[in-house]
Amino acid sequence: MFCPSCGTQNERGVEKCTNCGKLLPQLSPGGDLIAPPSPGAAPETPAAPDLNMPGSPGPKAGQPGSQYAFGYNQPDQPGTNYQPGPYYNPAYPPYTSQPGNAPYYNYSLPVDHVGVAPAEVGFWPRLGAYVIDNIILSLVTGLIFGIPVVAYLINFIARHQNEIFPVCDTRAYNYDNRACNALLEQILIQSNELSGFLGLILGLGLVVTLITVLYYTILTARGATIGKKVFGMKVVREDGAPIGFWRSLLRHTVGYFVSAFFFGLGFIWIGFDPHKQGWHDKIASTYVVRARP
Repeated sequence: MFCPSCGTQNERGVEKCTNCGKLLPQLSPGGDLIAPPSPGAAPETPAAPDLNMPGSPGPKAGQPGSQYAFGYNQPDQPGTNYQPGPYYNPAYPPYTSQPGNAPYYNYSLPVDHVGVAPAEVGFWPRLGAYVIDNIILSLVTGLIFGIPVVAYLINFIARHQNEIFPVCDTRAYNYDNRACNALLEQILIQSNELSGFLGLILGLGLVVTLITVLYYTILTARGATIGKKVFGMKVVREDGAPIGFWRSLLRHTVGYFVSAFFFGLGFIWIGFDPHKQGWHDKIASTYVVRARP
C-alpha cells in the first residue's frame, strides 16, 4: 500500500507509514477499505498546495479511475454532511473540494495500491532510453547478421576467384565497374547463388527482428528495458503492476507499428499527451512512470 501522505510504499497491514509515521488506511483480507485513519488531533489549516507534488492538486485530465477522495468536511460545504475530521467517500462528479479549501488525496490506483502514483515520464528521457536500447541491439544484431554474410561472401569469392579476379581487380589498368557487376550478376544467376544469398539475407532479417521484439517484450514485461532502467523509469498498467508478457507483446508489435506508421506521430504524441502516453501505450493501456528507489 502507498501512503496517501508521502507516497511511500508500505507492507499491507501496517498501521503507520514507515517514512512519515502517519496512519494508513486499513484494508480487509479481500482488499476493501474498511476504516479511515483515526482523526487524532484537530486538523490544522492546510498550507497552499504544492502543484508539483503528485496527488496534491487533484486528478489530472484523463487520469485512470480515481476511486476514493479523502478530505475534511467543512460546515458550509454544500452537498455534504458535516463530520469533524477526516473521512473517505467515493469520488463522484458533484464533489467540489478544491486545493486550499480542504486537503484531500487522490486514489488513482486500486485499494491495495492506495496513494500517490509515480509521475509519468515525458518524451526526452524516453528518447534517451530508446537510443541506449538501440545501441545495445545494434551491437548484438550486427554480429548476428554480419558474421554469416561476411562468411558467405568470402566463400563465394573463393569458389569463383578464377572468374572474378581477371575482371574485378580494381588495381588493373582496364578495370570496368559495369563489366565487373555484370559478371557477378551472371555468376549469381547461372550458379543458382542468388536464391541462396537472398534466402540467407531473409532468414537473418527474420532472426534479427525476432530478437529485437523479444528484447523489448520480455524486459518490458518485467518492468523496464536496460535503457529505461538507466533513466530510472518503468512501464506499468493502470494499477501500477507490471504489464506482463502478452500486453508487452501487443505494445511492441501492433502498438509500435501504429505509432511509427504515420511518420512516427504516435511516438511524438508522448510530448503532448496529459499522461505522456504514445499511441502504443494507449493501445496496450500502459504508462511509463518513474521507478521508485
